[in-house]
Amino acid sequence: MTKHANIDWKTATHAAWTTDILKHGMDVMGVLKFSNGRHITRTDAAKLWATYWHKMDRVFFGHAADKGFGIERRCFTEAGEDGKNLHMHFAALAPITTKVFCAVANAVWVNMNRRTANYTCNWITPLLYAEQGAAYTAKSTKRFAIDETGLRHTWRNIDTKATLDFDTEAQITRITNAIGLEELEQAHEWVNVHIVNVKRRFEARQARGKAY
Repeated sequence: MTKHANIDWKTATHAAWTTDILKHGMDVMGVLKFSNGRHITRTDAAKLWATYWHKMDRVFFGHAADKGFGIERRCFTEAGEDGKNLHMHFAALAPITTKVFCAVANAVWVNMNRRTANYTCNWITPLLYAEQGAAYTAKSTKRFAIDETGLRHTWRNIDTKATLDFDTEAQITRITNAIGLEELEQAHEWVNVHIVNVKRRFEARQARGKAY
C-alpha cells in the first residue's frame, strides 16, 4: 500500500484551491449566471464566458491584454444539484478599488447578452469572509473532476503587482466607454444590496452549523 492510499483526494483538492485563492489575495467573489441556465448548452455558455473575460481584460488593461496582462482569477463551472443549471463561480483580485470593480464586473455581464442574468440574480461582491468565501467559490472541486472550462478561463499573471499599477485615467475612460456612468451607478447600488444579502446568508449558514 502506498503512502497516498489513505488521502481523501476530493477534500485535498478542494483545500488546495481554497488555499490558492487566499494565498494570492483574491478580494472579490462572484457568479456568472444566465437568464435560464437550464436552457443553454455548455458550448454556448463557454462562448459567453470567454467573451466576458476577454472584454473584462480589455476594459482594465487595454492592448496590454494582448501581452499577457489580465484580471487575476480562478474560475469554476457548476451545473447545480441536478446537473442542469449552468453557471460559473469565480474569485478575482481587483485591479482597482474593490467595490468599483464589482460594479463594473457585474454591469459588463448583465448588459453583455440577452441570455446573461440580471442584477437580481447575478451577484459579484467583495470577498467578505475570506476562508468561507474561498471555500464556497471552489466547492465544485470536491467532485474531483476535470473542469476544462473553468481552467481555460482561470488566469495567473506573471507579475501580479504590475497589474495594479496601470494608468487609472485610461482605465476610467475604457470603463465609461464600455458601460456608461449611469449604468455604473446602478451596478454600484446593486453591489450594496448584494453585500447585505451575502451577510444575511452567511449568518444563516452559521446558525445552521454549515462551514460555508
